[in-house]
Amino acid sequence: EAFGLYLLLPCHPPDNHDMMSSTSQKCSAPALPSNEDFPFMGFGTMEHADGSKKPEDIFEAVKKALTVGYRHLDTAELYQTQELVGKAVAESGVDRDQIFITSKLKGMPCGEYSAVKQRTSSMLKRMSLDRFDLLLMHWPGPETANWEADPEDLAKSCDFSWFRENLKMAWDNMLRLKAEGLVRHVGVSNFYPAHMAELKKQFPSLPPFANQINVDALNQETDFVQSMHKDGIAVIAYRPVAFIPVYEMAASMGDNTSTVLDDAAKKFGASSKQQLVLAWLMSRGIRVIPKSASAANIQANYDALSLLGKGELAPDALDPLKEGSEVVAMCQGVDEYAAALKDVAANASSR
Repeated sequence: EAFGLYLLLPCHPPDNHDMMSSTSQKCSAPALPSNEDFPFMGFGTMEHADGSKKPEDIFEAVKKALTVGYRHLDTAELYQTQELVGKAVAESGVDRDQIFITSKLKGMPCGEYSAVKQRTSSMLKRMSLDRFDLLLMHWPGPETANWEADPEDLAKSCDFSWFRENLKMAWDNMLRLKAEGLVRHVGVSNFYPAHMAELKKQFPSLPPFANQINVDALNQETDFVQSMHKDGIAVIAYRPVAFIPVYEMAASMGDNTSTVLDDAAKKFGASSKQQLVLAWLMSRGIRVIPKSASAANIQANYDALSLLGKGELAPDALDPLKEGSEVVAMCQGVDEYAAALKDVAANASSR
């Protein structure tokens, strides 16, 4: 089983470079979840936005991922694949208790608790599940925010004043879902420093289990990740390797990102830039949820776990890229929606 492979993953904030020698080891306070409790290697299940893959392809991809050894699946109310993911889990032959399943509610679940509970129950029914292991608020704004709109329009709909005024109701609803057993853990997604500070201010003793944000080779979020880890909050990186093809394109314009990753991959024995970045993120104590419909890539991404056992890949391995790249940004090699929400938080902090 997959859990036997997770032997040397970090279970503590990334300023401690020691590695675990056994999955039975526990973290020191404040406790971050162990790999047994919350697998570092996850699998994304969002349909391909460009239409290059059918939603049905997710069914085969999830089955393949579970066969390979993935034991963490990431889904959401927004996605159109939940029923297929549930079917893949049911047909995988893997015991449900061995799979950590994350889902996300659209925006912040404000309003009557009964409506929020019905939305959550509907997701569970679609996936033929009796509970989620982790449920996140997908973004710090209203359910109606349009993720197909221009990023600036999305940011306007996720106004920080609205966020502050509605946070208590939303988090109370999340905590009630947990209390009633529909979910094991509750967390957030796309929350940046000002969002997290406001949540801590309003609920100082009831922090989120995890925050799912965009983190990759150029958007390293070093200080933010360390801050969350120190508060015992797990970090999940979405789209961790999505922009690597853009790095390769930017190389023809004189950008060195791709070269730095190639050199690091060779140094640490990775078979690809993608595998290197996934292993590097996990070395920082960050969960990853890569997505692929290719059987070869599903396997190669999973094999990033083997790099950690060598004990050579340190969290500072990609420090040469920590300042980002203007060329890659110009080539649209950044998540513009994550950047827009990050700007909302930054502007709130500067007031």
